[in-house]
Amino acid sequence: MACLNGSGYNVAVPHRTSPRWRFRRKTRTFGPSLKIFSAQPFMMALGARLGDVEPGIVELILSIRPDHLQHGGAVHGGAIDAMADNAAGAAAATLLALGQATVTAEYRISFLSPAIGDTLIARGEVLKPGRSIIHTKCDVAARAGDRETLVATALSSMVPFAMRSG
Repeated sequence: MACLNGSGYNVAVPHRTSPRWRFRRKTRTFGPSLKIFSAQPFMMALGARLGDVEPGIVELILSIRPDHLQHGGAVHGGAIDAMADNAAGAAAATLLALGQATVTAEYRISFLSPAIGDTLIARGEVLKPGRSIIHTKCDVAARAGDRETLVATALSSMVPFAMRSG
């Protein structure tokens, strides 16, 4: 197993029956890599917060407010899009070395159902990590009570870069 980007993670090839990549954590925490999320004024204004975080997987949660809705009463596509893009980028960031972040190079989203409920959940996952491009996906669901409805799915390519200090 080879270490990815000096990040401290070994990435194992998935077993042919496994639907997910398996990541084995060495000795690193996610805090420094995910500080970029809390440093985004737009996501803070939207009200998004981190849910579960694992190597290569990030969940973002949004409590739906009236200002998130469009004229038909469902969550606006822009809010869904922002959640998907940020969950995918944050998932990629969990695999990066300290001092690195990601930027979206390519992005495609499919809206599947109206997002009606009390909570929006975006689950970003790394599909294929790489040194210059990290391929990710994100499924976004609306939760109403204990029922979840898949409302969008996205595929994206993230490019890692070194953050400027200061």
